[in-house]
Amino acid sequence: MKKLIKRIVPILLSVFMLFGVLDTPVYASSTEENSDGNNSGNQGSQDLSGKDGASVQRSGFIIYVSDGSGHAVSKIVAISSMGVEPHSSSGAPRIDMLYTTFGEAVNTFQWDTKPAWGGSPFTTTGTAITAWLKNPQTLANGNPGWYYVCTSILGMSEDEAMALADKQEMYMNVETWMGGGLYVGMTHTGVFLVADSSTWGKYTQPNNRLGLYTHDKLVNGVAYRESWLGLSVPSSLKGKHPSSELTGMVGLGISSIRLKPGDRQVIKCYYTAGKLDSTSYSFADESYEIKDEGSYKAKDWFVSEKKSNRSGDTEFSSFQSELPSTRTYA
Repeated sequence: MKKLIKRIVPILLSVFMLFGVLDTPVYASSTEENSDGNNSGNQGSQDLSGKDGASVQRSGFIIYVSDGSGHAVSKIVAISSMGVEPHSSSGAPRIDMLYTTFGEAVNTFQWDTKPAWGGSPFTTTGTAITAWLKNPQTLANGNPGWYYVCTSILGMSEDEAMALADKQEMYMNVETWMGGGLYVGMTHTGVFLVADSSTWGKYTQPNNRLGLYTHDKLVNGVAYRESWLGLSVPSSLKGKHPSSELTGMVGLGISSIRLKPGDRQVIKCYYTAGKLDSTSYSFADESYEIKDEGSYKAKDWFVSEKKSNRSGDTEFSSFQSELPSTRTYA
């Protein structure tokens, strides 16, 4: 029966999406009692609306290492926030549609693995996750958290993990997923969907029953603050996003770190007149601040690639530039 359901369900999903609204819900034939205390099998035309809501138990993360284009160079692993396999409370058949933002399918499921950084897509943030991945961890014998993830979750040997760290443009990416009833408006289609944020954006709308989670909480906490891997920074991290933004190349529902830190130059420029007392600039989770120095006030400053060059100043004729200082970024 399970094999039959796996064959039928993708066809049903295609039909649901083609016609938009489902008139008669489809159910699994199991007679097991679900977590709502109702028998899920052979319920005829039972209305599923209001069933299979979002929860921490039905959420988790997708983890993989990629190159600078987002192409995975490791296993693509799905883990669970609570270390449990997601399931429908209504008995609706489950469809797993888990992909990276860059379109590659999850190929390893570790439902019994909890995130070492703790929390869920609804309770933690990308900032907290990336900080954990960058910092030394006792469970990784003093190595950064990403090293632990490589060896304990992605199945790499110690040598393989260290070899990745020696390469340029290697990224560890953490994305979010959620399981819930697939709704058209307020109507349950009869499918329990386990999907990443972009897939939810493809098959549902922000104003449906689960829109508060699929188009808001699932993507706003774990999101890009800087533009990496060809993904743009979200225009906002509050409220619901349109489906087009979830399915586009926007850094929603994903956070990343670079395994091998690089160098950038911080270049300061000053001018002799004006009211600007200080300014600051934030790049790659690191903030820099410039304050008044002597008779000069901060006019402009920027962070550039190590080998790039900027000369002259078209707005102010009087300025001086410090020797560039190299800073490490992650």
